[in-house]
Amino acid sequence: MIHKLPSWTTALAALGELPELFHQTGCLFHEELVVVDEYAGSIEHQEAGAGRARAIGRQRVVLPANHGVIVTGDTLPQAVYLAACFDRQCRLAYDVIRGGAPPARSRKRSARKHTISW
Repeated sequence: MIHKLPSWTTALAALGELPELFHQTGCLFHEELVVVDEYAGSIEHQEAGAGRARAIGRQRVVLPANHGVIVTGDTLPQAVYLAACFDRQCRLAYDVIRGGAPPARSRKRSARKHTISW
């Protein structure tokens, strides 16, 4: 599990939005993205961490609103790679948002936005 606060990802987390996936590496995250509307802060006890892990389930990318990103992988190198690819997706989405024009193609979003209780 990787927890980081990269600029582009944190900017979208501040909006409480998942990025539109415009690049082919977005396929890495198909149906594996979730926004957490409420972030309860750091984990101080093992039980709290286990509870959050259960709430996250099999989602690879969790975007806690106003607080960066949590990325999971089957191995540490995979989690690092996915975290870097996700930040690239966020930067591209941020640039499209800044451009002000709608994307050339509208796609059905393959992500869920909901509140996870932790």
